[in-house]
Amino acid sequence: MEEFNHQLEENFQKLLDFPMNDSIMKQLTESEIDLLVLIDLDDYELNEFGISLGKNNLRNDLHEINCIVKEVQNGTGLDNLVIEKLLENNIRFDQFLKFDKNKLNDCGFKLGTSIKIAQKLKNILSIREEENKKIELEKNFFELKKLLGSKSRENDLFEEDFNRIILEELNQECLKSLLSNKKSFSVQLKPFLMDNLKRIKRFNSIISKINEIAYEATNNEDKDDEMTKKLLSLITEKDLVICLLESIGSRSLGRLGYLLAKNDYPLPIFYQYYENKNNCLEEKVNFEILSDLLCLTNKFLAIVSGTSSTIRKRQSMLIPFMFSGLNMNSVYEIRANTPLQNSVDIICNDELNESWIIANFSGSINGKNMIDLFKSFSAFASIHVLNVNINDFDEQTGEPKYEIMDVLNSFNRFKSFFSYDLKLIVLIHDNFKNNLNSLKMIREKIANYYSHSSILTVDNLFDSTVDTEILKIKKNLFIKEFQKCLKDCKYQKFQSIIDVKLFFENLKTDSQYCSNKRQETWVEREFRKLFCAKGDKTDSKLISEMFELSNIYKKIEINENSLNYSDLKQQLKVIKPKNKILDFFIKILECDENFLQDLSIFEKCLINFKKDELKNLREERNITSDKISIMENKIKSKQQVNQEDYSNLKKFFFQIDEKIKIMDLTLDKFWDELFLYVDWLDETKNSNETLKTKIIDRFLKLIRNGHSIHLLRGSPLSVKSNLLKDIMGRLDNYRNIHVLSVIGEQSSAKSSLLNSLFGCDFRTSAGRCTVGIYMNFVTCGDKTIVILDTEGLASIESNNKLFDNQMATMSVFSSHLILINHKGEISSNLENILGITYFAKINLTNYSFKPSVFFVLRDQLDRSESSINNQVCKLKERLKKQSEFIRTDLDNVIDIGSNHLTLLPSAFSEIVCPTLNNTIKCRNSLFPDQVLTLRKNLINHMNSIDKADVIESLSVLYTRLNSNWYTISKTGKNIFNCKDLEELKIRDEIAAISHDLFTKHRDSLVKQIDQKLTKIIEDFKNNQNFDIQAENKCKEGVIKLINETKYIFNSKFDSQTNLPFYPISIKEECKNVISYQFKWIENISVHRLNENGIYLKNLDEFNNFNKNVVKQINHLLNANVQYQSEEALLNDVKKRLDVKQSENFNRLKSMVKPLEKIIQDIEALFDNTIRLFKSKNPKLNGVENCLHLNDYYTSNLSENPIIIDIKVENWLPNYKEITQKIKNFPKNKAEIKKSLKFWCEKLIIRFDQTYLIDSNSFHVTQSFIGDILNFLNDILSDQYSIVNEYNLNFGRVFNSLIKHFLFLIVKKQDHIQNQNIKREEDKYEKEKNELIEKTKATFRLKSNCKKLGSKIANDFIDKLFDDLIQIEHLSIINKCKEKINEKFKTPNELIEFAFKLSFEDCNYERVFKYVIDVNRYCKEVCLESINNDLKILVNRRQECIKNLYTQFFLFLKNVNLDSEILSCSQFFENLKIEAEKVNESLVSFFNLKDLIIGTEIKDKDLFVLGFKESIGNFYEKIEQKIDRFNKDLDTKCKDEIKEYIDVYLGCCSRCPCCGSKCENAKGHDGNHVSSFHILDSFFKWGEKKTNNVTTFFCWEEKKFKKVQIYRGEKKFDNCTIFLQTEHPDWLNDITENYNKYGKNPLNLENKKFSNQIIRAWMNTRKPLLKLYQRLEKEYDSEWMLMEDENKMLKEDHIAEWNEHF
Repeated sequence: MEEFNHQLEENFQKLLDFPMNDSIMKQLTESEIDLLVLIDLDDYELNEFGISLGKNNLRNDLHEINCIVKEVQNGTGLDNLVIEKLLENNIRFDQFLKFDKNKLNDCGFKLGTSIKIAQKLKNILSIREEENKKIELEKNFFELKKLLGSKSRENDLFEEDFNRIILEELNQECLKSLLSNKKSFSVQLKPFLMDNLKRIKRFNSIISKINEIAYEATNNEDKDDEMTKKLLSLITEKDLVICLLESIGSRSLGRLGYLLAKNDYPLPIFYQYYENKNNCLEEKVNFEILSDLLCLTNKFLAIVSGTSSTIRKRQSMLIPFMFSGLNMNSVYEIRANTPLQNSVDIICNDELNESWIIANFSGSINGKNMIDLFKSFSAFASIHVLNVNINDFDEQTGEPKYEIMDVLNSFNRFKSFFSYDLKLIVLIHDNFKNNLNSLKMIREKIANYYSHSSILTVDNLFDSTVDTEILKIKKNLFIKEFQKCLKDCKYQKFQSIIDVKLFFENLKTDSQYCSNKRQETWVEREFRKLFCAKGDKTDSKLISEMFELSNIYKKIEINENSLNYSDLKQQLKVIKPKNKILDFFIKILECDENFLQDLSIFEKCLINFKKDELKNLREERNITSDKISIMENKIKSKQQVNQEDYSNLKKFFFQIDEKIKIMDLTLDKFWDELFLYVDWLDETKNSNETLKTKIIDRFLKLIRNGHSIHLLRGSPLSVKSNLLKDIMGRLDNYRNIHVLSVIGEQSSAKSSLLNSLFGCDFRTSAGRCTVGIYMNFVTCGDKTIVILDTEGLASIESNNKLFDNQMATMSVFSSHLILINHKGEISSNLENILGITYFAKINLTNYSFKPSVFFVLRDQLDRSESSINNQVCKLKERLKKQSEFIRTDLDNVIDIGSNHLTLLPSAFSEIVCPTLNNTIKCRNSLFPDQVLTLRKNLINHMNSIDKADVIESLSVLYTRLNSNWYTISKTGKNIFNCKDLEELKIRDEIAAISHDLFTKHRDSLVKQIDQKLTKIIEDFKNNQNFDIQAENKCKEGVIKLINETKYIFNSKFDSQTNLPFYPISIKEECKNVISYQFKWIENISVHRLNENGIYLKNLDEFNNFNKNVVKQINHLLNANVQYQSEEALLNDVKKRLDVKQSENFNRLKSMVKPLEKIIQDIEALFDNTIRLFKSKNPKLNGVENCLHLNDYYTSNLSENPIIIDIKVENWLPNYKEITQKIKNFPKNKAEIKKSLKFWCEKLIIRFDQTYLIDSNSFHVTQSFIGDILNFLNDILSDQYSIVNEYNLNFGRVFNSLIKHFLFLIVKKQDHIQNQNIKREEDKYEKEKNELIEKTKATFRLKSNCKKLGSKIANDFIDKLFDDLIQIEHLSIINKCKEKINEKFKTPNELIEFAFKLSFEDCNYERVFKYVIDVNRYCKEVCLESINNDLKILVNRRQECIKNLYTQFFLFLKNVNLDSEILSCSQFFENLKIEAEKVNESLVSFFNLKDLIIGTEIKDKDLFVLGFKESIGNFYEKIEQKIDRFNKDLDTKCKDEIKEYIDVYLGCCSRCPCCGSKCENAKGHDGNHVSSFHILDSFFKWGEKKTNNVTTFFCWEEKKFKKVQIYRGEKKFDNCTIFLQTEHPDWLNDITENYNKYGKNPLNLENKKFSNQIIRAWMNTRKPLLKLYQRLEKEYDSEWMLMEDENKMLKEDHIAEWNEHF
């Protein structure tokens, strides 16, 4: 017994791994505990015996074994002998599971029991193996998710990788590197995944690279490495999609969803992801991935799900068969070697108009999220496709089992909540070949439970063992049956994922169903309210009114030079452009949380608005376009075409197109209007900084999310926008700017190419989608690449070469690289456009960099080297040949390398899909790889760009782009209207012909005009009578002569240009230029004629007055009238004189213009002139057109016209602000008023001295008003003007001063006419008194014939000399005018002459005068130039007169009068008869005989004796008389000539940058011009901080493009912007000078010119610096060498003007 007990104790101890003592053994024995009982005791029961289990006990193993034995033996467990055997052999449970019947027999089991237990053990092992596999799968899946999980995802951020590009695909080495470092694998993988998506390349290439590593052979025994490889082998495309979803910035999920759908990927909305914080897998419902794509739609929603029996049975693979437009890539492949997971994917083909959105539920519909998603999608779905298996039905009855019943019961419950019955299509995966009765039962059962259902059977369509043709038949049959089911359905529109999301969120808080009634967003409600207020009949007029600012700016551009221009500009000040629509758009942007989604909803509302009407219009436009193309082809081939039909067709096309433009509402139109609105607020001083800040913030976020900037926008197209400038200034993280643009024909997929190349988000659609230019940014390393997507060329909408050439030139001016995107071979049209841009680059701009052109030829089937066929080389050769007339080589302007050509395949392919058994359109797999190669080539080329040519920031880029477009749009139209280089060459040839012909005919014409004008004067001399008809006839003759010459010119011009390749438009253009020259000749000639006519008419009227009066006096003195006293005679004479004087005074008074009429005329002239000026200079838009001069004149009439009452408070924008900003500014309004008043008084004095004080007669013409406007504009725009110094309101200051200037002009004109009338009255009064005195003297000498004869001789000689001065000075003045016309044919020749005398001749005194007052200097130079001619003319005339008068006096001395003479008049008649016998030239002297008072001659001999004695005295003193004549003549001539030169000087405007004088005629149309721009130092320019003088040429690149300019508080980035803003009428000229000189400073001609100017500055600078109060700057040695100590002006030098003139 002891031995037995000892054995039992050992067994107990071995079983329990616990030392047994006698006490424990005693208790166990007393309790009858044996081994069998002991293995079933639990821990608590063992503790009662004082036993605790050891670590290595066998009780648990034997307990599990006992359980199995009990199960096999129906409750009978192990016996003690078996237990002892198991203990003896130390058998564990895992070992026992592997026992067969033999081992069981060895352990003491009976044979029958051993067999049963062995079978049981086999089953347990099988189950256990499956469970272990499952555990391993779950573990691997967890590790896979962990590997692909993102540990550092930041919420609420935009994904920066959207705006980055990479240059390499993911290769094996790179992948190994990603795996080996400690960084997150998903984050490192993200750029490659993103790049694939952007290039429209699926992830299978990345999967392939991953698999290469996963399956590569290796000797590495590292378990971690093996585990990684194992995980890599499990990765699928869906894993990578989810990896991307979890690693991307959450604000960019919407854009990612759009991009995934574009790549045909289903969008995972429910999936598992690795949660790093808790180290576990969690479920995620991700509605954000659909926030952009499905925020608003009008498609149908379908649900696809399956029972658990169909899981992983390829039910998803049927989706492309069920719904058109999908392919096998539209569903994810079946996962292997991973555990089953529940997931939901959304399949959406957004590129198809009529397509389905499919919610594909994979796995079992269980779990809260899965069930709620199913309910949420079901609420808005039209159909539910349920995949089932035959096993899901009862075999005997056809009754659906629980999974199907759950679905059916759910749908029945839907009916009580939803008004719509969901269509159920049950797909049973069985063919029922041998069991049709079962199918019938199933149909009946399903129909009983849910009537709105259909049942289809589907066999395995993917069984590779079945014949291919049979599978085709089965597939086609299934498609046909399924489509029939779809047609039988009534669908509800699925409108927004937002509805599903709200439904889902409601279910979280309330498990009951809620309503599926459409929940409109506030954006949709507001949109419907605003846009559909009149139903669907919102007309185009109402739509057009939405964009009020855009429409006004468009009208302003169209009417730029019309009378409506000022009214339209004024309209901008009074409108309220923030209408309800714009306010609605602003509210969308103000939403802080969901503005991106709201913006997407708004955009989709716009797309759907008028969708059908637009579709019809576009179809109609396409049909019309085709008809036009057919007719144009006929015209090209010279076939007969009805021109009226052709014209009507084009007119109809443009009407349709205009309607489409109005009705095709895009988001960009609203952005454009908003940009205009913000700028308008700034311009009208109503700036809303809060709104502006918000808009900038929103737009910056959109840019970060890939949104494109509409750079060149509006109608007319424009870059300029202060808001855009601010936005680009905020993008300071973009540096090292490289610009790439694309040009190409319309619909050539330019935008798509850029989207693939750089991952941009340019909008793409059929037809025209790009309007103007869009801009996007991407980064590559440290480079920022700015991409410009331009509007398509060669479109019927633009239909003119001007637009195409301008658009292409904008690319060439602005870009480092230009992609020319084209389908097929390079066309001649593109070649022509390139030629024009080449010419424009030379003539209109010059940046240091040379743009490179790359050709991308699309849709190329044959991309072999032989197919390229040297296309680029041949194009380059042709361009060089065509441009031989251009002196600058093509290679110096544009880089067109022979290897700059890429042939790309089509982005899409049509292939036969064997699985779907049909032809599908899919992405071409070659295209993304070719695009990557092209990208690498472009970036490599960018790496070779000189750093100096790289643009430093986007702010600088904006300035450059704005300047480029301004230059292109405002200048160079003659270039852009040309078809090609040949046409440009022809233009030069035609211009040369025009110039030569005009020069030839002009001299002859001017000579003939001079003869006609001279004849008028000579006729008056000879006849002493002015014939008004002769004047009119002369005027008609001059105009006729000019027109005849013009006709001859035109005829010869037409003859010489009558070549078929000379375009009519260019010929007409040249004719218009010459027509202006003829008009100048006509104006100046008529001006001379009018001046002469006025003078001769006045002289004639005065002589007629004298003749009439003298005739009456002579009658009274006649011998027949006997006066008893002198007094009686004088009384009669006075009476007659008073009558005549009264008549004359009345005549003079009738000529006086009333003051009101003067004001009215001047106001009319000002109105016309200011409109013209405003059209050229927007800065003047603040100037009033109507000044109310009449009221102003009355209120300001005073003795001192300088004193005026200025309301300076109206001039200041903000008095408090300006006193804080400006140092030493007066601190109260009284002081500032005093200061401004003092400045105004000085300016008014200067104006008075310049224009009024020296003028005794002037004509207020439009050109005179223009001079004054230029004068005031130049003064106020000067850098040191009080306007800029105190930041005054320019328009208000201008209004105040111009009003006072005009007031002074009115006063001066009224004063001059009154002065002239008074002078005339005084002249007649003086003449009257002289006649009375002569009458008195004659009466007294009646009896003294000798003295009478002497007096008559004196009167006659005096009249002769008075008349001589009056007539001869007019002749000489006309001769001088002829000389001026001969010397200086136009004002610019005079200016050129003045420049040469000063700068070229190094005459520094003249230079000094040139720069301080160029207009006065030019006048002086002109007078000096004709001074010798004047002397010669006077001397010649003096000699001629001396000879003639000598002959005349000799004749009078020696004449013998034999006939009887009774009166003085008879005496002169006889003299005239005798003179005619001697010399006919003497006869004209006697025309003055009627002006001599005479009486009867009582003694002829004494009378003749007295007459001859006096003549003899005159003859002796003839030299003195001639000298007096010479002096009087000289004075009168110079006064007249000075006034003529004022007219001839032309425009008085000066260049705001250097002070050079405009060379155009007075009152010219168009812009100012100067050929002699000098250093800005000559015009007071200096540095703001140091006050040092600056020495830039205004055409110099640094000044023109880089140096900042300050005008008071205003700051301009460079001279270009300064001119655009302040002096646009000078911009074109300085731009042309910049192109001529600035871009080629080393040119010999340019260098010579520059040195002349520099030398002049170095030798005149000292007095100028003192005058301008500037400080000296440092000069380099080259400048210092130009100093001339002998000629250099001293600091105290003062200009010595020729006061004689």
